[in-house]
Amino acid sequence: GGVGAPGGEALGGGAALGRALPPGRVADGSVLGQVWMLSQDANGSRRVQAALDAAGTSKARMLIAVELRGHVAKAMRCPHANHVLQKLVNVGGPEECLFVSEELLGRAGLVSQAARHRYGCRVVQHLLRRCPPHALGPITQALLADALSLSCHPFGTYVVQHLLQYGGDQDHRQLAAVFERSIEDLGRCSAGCGVLAAAMAHMPAEDAARVARAAAAAP
Repeated sequence: GGVGAPGGEALGGGAALGRALPPGRVADGSVLGQVWMLSQDANGSRRVQAALDAAGTSKARMLIAVELRGHVAKAMRCPHANHVLQKLVNVGGPEECLFVSEELLGRAGLVSQAARHRYGCRVVQHLLRRCPPHALGPITQALLADALSLSCHPFGTYVVQHLLQYGGDQDHRQLAAVFERSIEDLGRCSAGCGVLAAAMAHMPAEDAARVARAAAAAP
């Protein structure tokens, strides 16, 4: 299993929730026009998640997703709406992933802010697991640029651990260089130690050996 982070219980259960919708109503149609409003409270969030589960095509899911345009920064911080974003990424394909990643990239520094947020870090973790490489590149670069600070953050650490688990060889090389330079800082905090453990587990042998040598040489 992958690493996780705190962030409240997922509000899933699409099948059961779908049965609670009014008879004869298509699940996704029942939320259209009010997706953002519904997403901001517990019951409404469940309805939107159920609609995403019930939507059989990317086109149907994107009809729901587009109503979150301009609201993703706020949604990722909301205890209810963040679950809608997680659901969108998890049940969706490349188009849905690209929608969320482009929204996060639309404001300077938002990717790093999301990675440090109690709920936002979960959204970023799902993107790292689910996004195709062409949609993920700019997100990954933003995380790599802030890798040391994120590694020592109580929520950011989980994002860096996910990057180690799902990233490519180039990501591993860049992270190994950061860890080599800053091994003492990482070793002084529990969050950083978690990242180092993930590095040993997921990096290619050559990169892991670089980090291990730096750790052995540290005072």
